[in-house]
Amino acid sequence: MSIEEAVSLEGSADIISLPLYLYDHSGITMSTSPFSCAFDSGKIGFIFCTKEKAKKEWGWKRLTMKRINKVIKHLYSEVEEYNNYIVG
Repeated sequence: MSIEEAVSLEGSADIISLPLYLYDHSGITMSTSPFSCAFDSGKIGFIFCTKEKAKKEWGWKRLTMKRINKVIKHLYSEVEEYNNYIVG
């Protein structure tokens, strides 16, 4: 996927996404919310799941707000798990 394609997906109604931020200073850490230091951190992209994939993965026929929130919690969890890996 190209950068242009990724940027065009970010505002799409067909995906559920969260921003990704990285802090790099004597080690790195990643989060879905910005860090306070503008010099050593910034937005690096986003994590997303298409709505069609969410329905397929969980066996849903339609997405309710409760189900969308479940997908969002899963995305948060993925970022937290990856952050735990990169910080050691």
